[in-house]
Amino acid sequence: MIEKFLDTLPPKMGLEEISVVEVETYISYRATSVSPAAIQRELRHLDRFWRYLIEVLELSLYNPFKPFLVEPTRRPKNKFSLLTLDEFRRLIDAMGGIRPWSY
Repeated sequence: MIEKFLDTLPPKMGLEEISVVEVETYISYRATSVSPAAIQRELRHLDRFWRYLIEVLELSLYNPFKPFLVEPTRRPKNKFSLLTLDEFRRLIDAMGGIRPWSY
């Protein structure tokens, strides 16, 4: 992933020289062969790598990937409803009065 991005850069370009222009070029290049979701995954990986360089190795770099990250949409979790006591009794009656816990 990181190598794919670095391969699109001019030779001997330093990390401190990488800007949003290079990221836009990379996105345009990758858009011809992969889906937008795949590009977002790649950008998230590159963003994490840049954050590692900045936060852990304490390099004074600008993170050029941050402006391109899209927050993923959260899917609502299925909310199930519990049976009321009346619904439970009707269900038992519909089963012929069989109590499932009596086996």
